[in-house]
Amino acid sequence: GGSRYSGQLDDAKIYNYALTKQQIQQVYNQGGAVRYGPATGSP
Repeated sequence: GGSRYSGQLDDAKIYNYALTKQQIQQVYNQGGAVRYGPATGSP
C-alpha cells in the first residue's frame, strides 16, 4: 500500500513463532506485553 504509519510505539515484541488467538487476546487485555518461553509456550 501507499500509506505509512505516522505514530509512535512505546513497546514492541518479536516472536519466533505465531501467537495463538488466546495469547493475542491476553496481551491485548493486559494492555502490555507478555513473554512466553520459546520451548514451553508458557509465561
